[in-house]
Amino acid sequence: MQIVRLIYHSLASYNLSKSEIKQIQQCSSQFNAINKVTGMLVYDNLRFLQLLEGETVVINDLYNRIVNDKRHNCVQLVHFGELNNRRFTEWSMGVAYMPVSKKTFVESKYGGFFPDKFNAYEATRYLQEVREFAVESM
Repeated sequence: MQIVRLIYHSLASYNLSKSEIKQIQQCSSQFNAINKVTGMLVYDNLRFLQLLEGETVVINDLYNRIVNDKRHNCVQLVHFGELNNRRFTEWSMGVAYMPVSKKTFVESKYGGFFPDKFNAYEATRYLQEVREFAVESM
């Protein structure tokens, strides 16, 4: 059983409502718990940036579902590779809320939230910094 990390970014097809975000969270939490998927998702009403960790077959299937999901446009793979240990073990699929002051601090280091400009290292660092300040809400 090989564990891989996948990072992608995409544009939202439309501005998702809070109830749609909650539905995504609930479905993903169940799927991820059963399939031992960890990672983190950032959504800013326009763009998605997500890092997923799990078994190769599961992550490949999940990515194919994302690519075909009508809520996503212009899905771009940033990174796919094997890993020795997960970085996001405590995050299955909660919704991350970050205080505005902390969001401003993190985004100021990157000139804003522009996931299409991130390479794999920058995307991982950005998500790790968001994780430090965010509170996972179930």
